[in-house]
Amino acid sequence: MNKKLRFFLTRFLLLLIVIIFFFIVVEASFRIHAKIVDIDYRIYHQQLVNFNETYSPNLFLSDEQVPFRLAPFFQGISSTYDFSVVYKTNSQGLRDREYAFERDPGMKRILVFGDSNTFGHGIPYGKRFTDIAENHFSNVEIINFGVPGFGLDQKLIYFAKEGVNYLPDYAVVFILSVSAWRYSTDIYSNGSIDLRKASFSEFSSYDSTTLYRLDNQFRYQDSFLLRNSHFLSYVSYKLNIFYLKKQLGAPLPFDSNLVANFSLYFPDRETHFSILRDRTAAIAREFSKIAEENDIKLIFVSIDYHKESKPFLSQFQEDMLSYNISYYDFGEEILAASNQRPVTFKYDPHLNEYANKVIAQEFIELLEKELE
Repeated sequence: MNKKLRFFLTRFLLLLIVIIFFFIVVEASFRIHAKIVDIDYRIYHQQLVNFNETYSPNLFLSDEQVPFRLAPFFQGISSTYDFSVVYKTNSQGLRDREYAFERDPGMKRILVFGDSNTFGHGIPYGKRFTDIAENHFSNVEIINFGVPGFGLDQKLIYFAKEGVNYLPDYAVVFILSVSAWRYSTDIYSNGSIDLRKASFSEFSSYDSTTLYRLDNQFRYQDSFLLRNSHFLSYVSYKLNIFYLKKQLGAPLPFDSNLVANFSLYFPDRETHFSILRDRTAAIAREFSKIAEENDIKLIFVSIDYHKESKPFLSQFQEDMLSYNISYYDFGEEILAASNQRPVTFKYDPHLNEYANKVIAQEFIELLEKELE
């Protein structure tokens, strides 16, 4: 072997050793960080090589207590043009930290029910309005029971079957007008509610905020190293998402008017409004009944800022006040904030981080008033 070849091989081996050493150090750092923050970075690679939806089907389950809910111990990623967010659930199937059923002495406990905007669609854990509000208080626990796609009927079932077990002081139900339009159980009949009939069929297409797509174009990149390396899984994901966005270009901005204009779906507006109001009122009365039986203060909060929703929400507010149920409307504050900055994602109708900060501030003021 001549000197030049020996010199080249020596340099090559040294470079290879440095690269391997660097990889081991970085990989170890990622794994240590993964332990600290309790996340498996390999889910980033799974996002690329497996079929994926805005909400993974593994995020949801159905059981005897609640016909449709979040699965416990889930870890996954939601990726859109606007965001890439890790979703994790605890042992009880809540996107929140662990809470015992028995609350600590001196602590006030608040349960928050809602749909994807309460769940925190596209919002990292810690930046949702429930997280911000909880961090503001030293003696308040705010447990997030938000589930994407939930209507008022499912929120009621969740409250009755699971929520009361946490012995809360307050139950706060966040609503939009679409929360009332959604109805996927059989609990309402002839003006009354029967929770024994609780079942789950499917969401109506007109009010769905769950968007689906397939990500099979990355299957060819699957390998043993990518599957098992936390570092390579994360880097590969970030590079591929960047490349994909460049290839696809920008999607069309979302037209928020389509969400609020229910006349597109229901030409016979008055008839449907009457049926909707009766059903919504019955659900609210059942909420109030269960809350009273368990010594829980019930509060409804609207976060709907669409002007087209005001007629229905005004009627809903009248009904709540007639049942002595506390009702707050954050819609005007969100609308005012939208004049300063967008309150939804650019290509997605859900409320963004800025809107969550606005709602959090209003929620904090509400709780300070209620907790006096």
